[in-house]
Amino acid sequence: RDPSPKAKARAVDQFLRSRHFGERWARHWLDLARYGDSTGIHEDVVRPSWAWRDWVVQAFNADMPFDQFTIEQLAGDLLPEATLQQRIATGFHRAAPFNTEAGTPKEARRTYQVLDRVNVTGEVWLGTTLECAQCHDHKYDPFTQRDYYRLFAYFNNTPDEMGRNIGAGRAAMAGPTVKVGGATTFVMQEMTKPRRARIFNRGNYETPGAPVAAGLPGALHTPAENLPANRLGLARWIMDPANPLTARVTVNRLWAELFGTGLVPTGSDFGTQGEPPTHPGLLDWLAVEFVENGWSMKHILRAIVLSNTYGQASSVDSDKLRADPGNRWLSRAPRLRLTAEAIRDNALAAAGLLSPAMGGAPVYPPQPEGIWWIRDDKSPVYNTSVGEDRYRRTLYTIWRRTYLHPTLANFDAPDRITCASHR
Repeated sequence: RDPSPKAKARAVDQFLRSRHFGERWARHWLDLARYGDSTGIHEDVVRPSWAWRDWVVQAFNADMPFDQFTIEQLAGDLLPEATLQQRIATGFHRAAPFNTEAGTPKEARRTYQVLDRVNVTGEVWLGTTLECAQCHDHKYDPFTQRDYYRLFAYFNNTPDEMGRNIGAGRAAMAGPTVKVGGATTFVMQEMTKPRRARIFNRGNYETPGAPVAAGLPGALHTPAENLPANRLGLARWIMDPANPLTARVTVNRLWAELFGTGLVPTGSDFGTQGEPPTHPGLLDWLAVEFVENGWSMKHILRAIVLSNTYGQASSVDSDKLRADPGNRWLSRAPRLRLTAEAIRDNALAAAGLLSPAMGGAPVYPPQPEGIWWIRDDKSPVYNTSVGEDRYRRTLYTIWRRTYLHPTLANFDAPDRITCASHR
């Protein structure tokens, strides 16, 4: 092997150009997006969502700038002359779990999803625990309950997402959809007449209080002038380079994927109760490098993996182990366990069976009988795939959230009913 820096750079560039690069990095984003192929609550009905998963893979492969990547997912439907792909991108927030249990009030179902969208947006892009402000002012960070419901108002204007048979606990999510390759996928869509949003007293939708309009937390950066009071305005505010959080939160997550722990160990909480960065100057430099290089995720990953820090050996002597037992000071390369998906994919590759096929509907690799609960002939049935589909990458395995494939469940994959910032 050629140990020269040029040879290492060539190898890194080869990986970045691989069409499977997007599959590797999509896995992490799907955890954040709580992506699944089912509704996730009660009967956990299977629903088609895979077009959005494929959009994510393609976006990573194309090195879509992170600001565009964000805006299209939060508000692609509101862009001028939105394309089909931009509408598909909004499937990010249609991945919220959905309760199909009979007897659940219609407004409770809808409100749960809106609350989920606020909480996930705060965690993924701002590294904040916004959900603490659902019932009262945040006890530690500068977010009021009014701030929370002003953000709630941005997500409150999509049509009801109820199937006609929802009372029987049967229907998967209805609501706005588009057709992709003969299949239906779920998208966001703004209503012509917005709903009125109110503060929920003690966080309960049954006790609405003062009305609020869509608005942004005053404790963070000042919004640019003339931002629309809708999800597109919110997305542009989040991706404003003046935002002190988004770039830092994002590069910290990329670092954590490579090193096992972020420079801020509490990657989903940059607030006063989170841990401070171990290397604040490095975090700042990475954030600025990210923004100044067009929000390129491939650029920042390349910079990290070509660094001397990443290039260290993972061996450690007793002195370093005593001085830095948790490797917080980056005295050696990390030792990382493989993800559940990588364990199965590596086994298939070693056996010469791994299929390189990309995209499409989820597949059903063999699993023991009886794992999927079958209540009656209307419940989902696990139809084991045949031929090459048995050996597709695990990214494409059906993700029924309460009945994960054993390969996923046994090696600690999250159910994705909630946002999972770190496995």
